[in-house]
Parts: sequence; C-alpha cells; structure tokens
Amino acid sequence: MSLKKKIALSFIISAAIIAILAAFEYVNVVKIKTEIRFLELTDTVRTKSLQLRRHEKNFFLYSPAKSGEESASIHRYLEELEAKLVRIIHDRDLKKELSELSITDPLTNVYNRRHLFNRLKEEMVRANRQKRPLSLMLLDLDKFKEFNDTRGHIAGDDLLRNAARLIGKSIREGVDTVYRYGGDEFAVILIDAEPPVAGEIGKRIQQAFKESGEISSSIGWIMYKENMTVTDFISEADRFLYQAKSARKNPSREISVYR
Repeated sequence: MSLKKKIALSFIISAAIIAILAAFEYVNVVKIKTEIRFLELTDTVRTKSLQLRRHEKNFFLYSPAKSGEESASIHRYLEELEAKLVRIIHDRDLKKELSELSITDPLTNVYNRRHLFNRLKEEMVRANRQKRPLSLMLLDLDKFKEFNDTRGHIAGDDLLRNAARLIGKSIREGVDTVYRYGGDEFAVILIDAEPPVAGEIGKRIQQAFKESGEISSSIGWIMYKENMTVTDFISEADRFLYQAKSARKNPSREISVYR
C-alpha cells in the first residue's frame, strides 16, 4: 500500500473514532439532561401534590402551588365529601338503631314477642339439623295485677324492669336469651339445655326473685321435640306454666314443671 493510501486510511479511522466518541458524548449529555429533567419534574410533582391533614376533626386540602380559587374549590369539595360520609355513617347507625328497636321491648329493654317467634324458628331449625337440645321457659309474675292496683302502674313498670334484669342475670350469658312475652309474662330460650340445666336455671331465677323481696313467679318449661311447630312449642310450655301456677297453690307440688 502506498504512503498516500495509508495517510488517507488513517484520516478515515480517526474521523470514525471522533464520530463515535461524539455520539457517546451526545448520548451521555442527553441522558444527564433527561435525569435532570426527571428530577425537576419529580420535585415539581412533590411540591404541587395535594396534602391531606386533619385539624380539629375537620379535613381540608391545601396546595402551595394552586391559586386561591382552586384551593377554595378543593376545600368545598372536601366539605361536601365529609358531609356525605357523615350522612352515610348516620344512616347506618340509624338503621341499626331502628333494627334493634323493632325487636326490643321498650319498657324492659329485653327482646319482644315478635323476635321470640322469629328466634324460635331459627333455633328449632338448628336443633333439628344439629340434633342438639333446645328448651323454652315461660314465667308469669305472681299477683302482678294486685301489685299494680295497690302500688300503681309506675311501680308496676319498675317491677317488670327489675324482673327482666334478674332473669337476665340468672341465665347463661351469651347463650340464653330473655323475651317479654306479654304483660307480666317472660320467655327464655335455652340453647343446648338438657333437663338438669334448664331446671337449674329455673331455680336460679326463683332464688333471684326471692332475694329481691318483692317478686315471685311461676315457671314452666319444656324441651323441643322434632316436628313441633313454633305454636306447638309455645303452647306446650304455656300448658306447663299453667300447671306450675296450680302447683304454687299446693306446697307439696313442684313449682317448676317440665316435660
């Protein structure tokens, strides 16, 4: 190869190297500029991002980079959102309260007759399915009419409330439930209660009434039998309650009668 050709080739190679280096430099510059721009954008987003803080139980938004009009708009939006949340919570609590009121006796604050029938249906289905014992107890306060006539209806209401409280204290918490069946009658649903358990609960109720010094009652209860209807179940318990009332007139007979 001649000298001229060698010199020309050297120039070509040098130019190619310079071009390559320039390209790499350009890429690095672009990369650095991109990173700088990204950091700037990130910082801008961070600065302009809406921040939520709580002050005296009220939520509001603020943005350092927004105009007063935009901030006011955001503030109004949050107030509307908060009002909606408060309304939702209020409606939920109201529905819960109304639901509880619909199944609660307003005088004694125990479950009412309507809920007794509904709960009995549920427990009878469960007893059939699981083959578990289920008992129903009915109580009738003794001489309540005479008490009302001599002491007045306000005292009679106090007596009913006290009776409901004592029954509630005498049953198994979280297992059995108390209901006002009507007038001076109460009912107790006894879950998984064999005759000895039901009998013991009846005795505890009678003892609590006796210690109160102003309440006594007749108690009748019965165990659920397969294929009974709700009406049959209650009617049978009521029949034994009537026998218990008769038994109180004869000291030789048991006060609590069961089948």
